[in-house]
Amino acid sequence: MKPNIRHIGSPRGDDLESVQPDDPSNFQATVRVMIGPDGAPGEESFDFFVCTPAWLEGECERKGFFLIRRFLAVSHWDAGLVRRAIENVVSSVTGDSWPELASKLATIAYWEFEDYREAP
Repeated sequence: MKPNIRHIGSPRGDDLESVQPDDPSNFQATVRVMIGPDGAPGEESFDFFVCTPAWLEGECERKGFFLIRRFLAVSHWDAGLVRRAIENVVSSVTGDSWPELASKLATIAYWEFEDYREAP
C-alpha cells in the first residue's frame, strides 16, 4: 500500500502557497499534509515543522540545544521546494495496511492519531 497526498497547506486548510513567513530565510512554520491510502477513501492529517537553519541556530543559541524530530529544514521559504520535499519523502513510505503506513508516516510527521487510544 502507498500513501496518497490529498492536500498540502496550512493547519487552517489554506493552500501551501498562502503560507508567507515574515522572513523567508529565518522562520518555522507548520505545514499540514492530508494523506490517505492510494486508491481508497479517507485521509488523516500529518504535520511537518518546516524551518531554516537560521531559525534552528537561533533556537540553539537561545536554549543551548534543539531536539529535532518531524522537522524539515530548507535554506529559505519556497512553497515549491517544500511541496517537492514532502512529496518525495511521503512517496517513499509503503506498508501492508493503512495502520502500518500511517505509523511509518508518523516517524516523519506528527500524525493526528499518534497518541490516540480507544476508551475501554
